[in-house]
Amino acid sequence: MKRELIITINGFNTWKTEKMTLNITKQVLKLKKKFKGPWPLKTKKKRICLLTSPHKHKDAQEQFERRIHRKRIVIEDELDFKEMEQINKLFIPDTVWIEVKEIFRT
Repeated sequence: MKRELIITINGFNTWKTEKMTLNITKQVLKLKKKFKGPWPLKTKKKRICLLTSPHKHKDAQEQFERRIHRKRIVIEDELDFKEMEQINKLFIPDTVWIEVKEIFRT
């Protein structure tokens, strides 16, 4: 059975998301492991409409939008505990978060 690690990088700021993706790929290259990616995923958009006046002028609204930029990296080789610790020690900015999934394939 083959074990793969899927790392998804999410962030509000495009520049910081790209920088974090580059840091992770550099770290995996230092470890000399096989990987695929990084692939850009669809940008999630969340729109919110708020009334400007609570009692009058119901047609007057403000619109806000939040965009979440996403990238995905798949590490094909198995990582031991020490190698995972090196990836975990990377600095993660406030506006970026990382999701890690482990998949077993035959």
